[in-house]
Amino acid sequence: MKILKSLLFSAAFAAWEDKWVNLQNNEIAPRSSIPCTLKIENAKMVHSIENGFWDCTGIGENVSSMTCKAKCISGELNKPRASIKVQCKTTPVLQLKKFTSEDTLSCVEPIDPCVEPVSQLNIIKGSLELISSSAKKGNQYTLICINGQELGSVKCKKGVVSSKIPNFKHACDRFICNEDEATTVFYIGEVTIIVTAEPTTAAPETVKVTSDEFEPIIDTIQSGLQLCNATDNFPSLESSRLIGDGRIVGGIDADNDAWPFIGKGLIFLAYELNSLYTCGGVVVHNNWVLTAGHCCPYWIDEIEATFGDRLKNSFDSNEYTLNAVSWIQHDLYGDSSDGTASNQDWCMVRFSQDIIANDPDSLVAMPCLPTENPIPSQHGAACWLAGWGATSSSGSLSNELQSVGINILGPEYCIEKGYKTELEEDDVCAGVPDFDDDGNADGGKDACQGDSGGPLICPINGKATLVAIVSRGVGCAWAGFPGVNANTFIAKQWMEDIIRNN
Repeated sequence: MKILKSLLFSAAFAAWEDKWVNLQNNEIAPRSSIPCTLKIENAKMVHSIENGFWDCTGIGENVSSMTCKAKCISGELNKPRASIKVQCKTTPVLQLKKFTSEDTLSCVEPIDPCVEPVSQLNIIKGSLELISSSAKKGNQYTLICINGQELGSVKCKKGVVSSKIPNFKHACDRFICNEDEATTVFYIGEVTIIVTAEPTTAAPETVKVTSDEFEPIIDTIQSGLQLCNATDNFPSLESSRLIGDGRIVGGIDADNDAWPFIGKGLIFLAYELNSLYTCGGVVVHNNWVLTAGHCCPYWIDEIEATFGDRLKNSFDSNEYTLNAVSWIQHDLYGDSSDGTASNQDWCMVRFSQDIIANDPDSLVAMPCLPTENPIPSQHGAACWLAGWGATSSSGSLSNELQSVGINILGPEYCIEKGYKTELEEDDVCAGVPDFDDDGNADGGKDACQGDSGGPLICPINGKATLVAIVSRGVGCAWAGFPGVNANTFIAKQWMEDIIRNN
C-alpha cells in the first residue's frame, strides 16, 4: 500500500510539473494590444463627437481593458458621461456606456432662456447687470440707472422676468427735484405732474407692520434682556470644568455694550496661502467661541479673536485679544448627502485662557442657548443680527459694530416667499416679511460678507437667546432671498460633546 501511494504521488507531481511548464510558457508569450487598439480606434471613428473628442486610457498597452471618455472642446455634451470600453480578450468585446449606437454625439453651448427676454427689455435710462446665474434659481440682475444709482434686483427664471421694483423698466426715468423746484409743473407726454415740496423727516426706526403675524422690528437690541453663563448653557457638564458662580446680574445695555458676547473679527490666518480674512463669533463658554463652519477650513494656521470691541479700526479702552489653541469644524459640514453641503455650518474655537476672566472691565458675557428648538415656534418673532460685515453686497467692511432688526421666518413661509426649495432641519430663515404682498420677502435688512458666524439673538422668556449664527445667503438684503442661519439648538449636544472631550 505504501508503494502504491508513492507511485500515485510521483505521477501527480509529474503531471503538475508539466502543467506548470505549460502555464509558464503561456504567460511568457506576450499578449498583443493590436486587436484591442483597432477595436477601440474603430469605435472612436464610428462614434465621432461634434466639437469634442475621446479621452482614452490604455491604448497601445498590454492591458485588460481600454476606455475612452467623451469630452467637449466647449459647450456641454448631449449625452453626459458617454464612454467606450473594450475588454481585451481573445476576441475584443466593445461596450458603449451612457449612449447607444443610434445616438449622435455632439457638444452644444447651453441655452440661457433668459438671454432673449432680457435683451428685449426696453429699460429707460438704465440697464441690468447680471449678478448671479444658476440653472436652478435662474438669473439675478441689479437695475442700475445711467447716473450710477442702483435701484434693486430683477429676476429671470425660465425666461420669465420679474421684479418687486414697481414698473422697473421706467424706474430710472424720473425727475429728481429739490425744494427750489417746488410746485414746478413737469410735462411728460400727455401727463402733467405737479410736484410740491414737503418737509422731510428721518425715517422711523420701526418697520411698518401690516400683519399681526409679525412683531414690529427695530434695529437696536432690547434693553434688560437676561444673559447666561456656561453652567446655564451646558448644565450637564461637570461643574469643575466651568466657572459657574451664578447667573450674570443685570442685562443688556442697548447702547455701546449691547452685544457683550460677540467676538470681533475672529481673524483667520493661512501662512502658506498668504491669506487673511475675518468672521464673527459668539462666546458660548468661558473657553469657547462658536462661529460658522465655513470660517474654519482645514488650511487655516491661526485664529485670533478680539473681545470687548466696538470700533474695528481703532483701539477701544476695554478690548483685548486672545489666540485660539484649537478649532473643530462640525463633521457634517460639507457633506451633501442631505441635499446641500452648506448646512451644519458650525465651528467651535477653543482658547486656553478664560475669555470672561480676562475681560478687564467685566463687560464680556454669554448669551443664552435655547432650551428647545425655536423653529417653527418663533416664526414672526422680532430678533437682531450684529457684526462688522459689509453694509452692501459689494461694499467694504464696517468700522463700527452694526445691528439690524429682522423677523424669524418659519420654514413654510421662507420657502413660499423666498428660496422656493426645501430648507434643512438646522436652517433658520430670517429677514423682512413680504409686507408689500408681491410674493417675495422684502429686502433691505440682512447680514452680509464678514458677518458669518455672528449672532442671531431673539428675546425668549426675557433672555438674550442665541437662536442661530449667521451662515449663508444670496447677495445681501436682496428681496426674495432672506438670510439662512445655523440653528444652535440643533448643534447644542455637539457643542457640549466638544467641550467635554477637549
